[in-house]
Amino acid sequence: MPAYVRSDPFCMARVRPEEKEQSNRLICVETSCAAADGEKMLDDKGEPLAKRQNIHRRLREYPADLEPAREMCAMLADCAPLEPFTLQATEPDGTPINLSGRYRVKEEKLEHLNAVWHMNPVNEKA
Repeated sequence: MPAYVRSDPFCMARVRPEEKEQSNRLICVETSCAAADGEKMLDDKGEPLAKRQNIHRRLREYPADLEPAREMCAMLADCAPLEPFTLQATEPDGTPINLSGRYRVKEEKLEHLNAVWHMNPVNEKA
């Protein structure tokens, strides 16, 4: 399951007072999911409970998970393994059907992608 789905309805926001990037991030929650009688995230001493710790861990991991995904997308973009095509078929009554806007894998590009993949392996977490 993608990290952004596991973290929903929470996300991290960059803190940029006066346009200066800060190392700390702000944990945000979708307002439609917030409720006064919702689940507690802190104990009576203000310490994070296990659920909040798990959410925070996932949110911290999310940016690190993006880099392998970016690398893989760059490899796919360089390889260009997809090509557009129009699917042509015939109805039982003989009426022709043309479905455009479809894509298929170019078989000859798969070997190139395989070679690129082995030369530049993407982090296994992606």
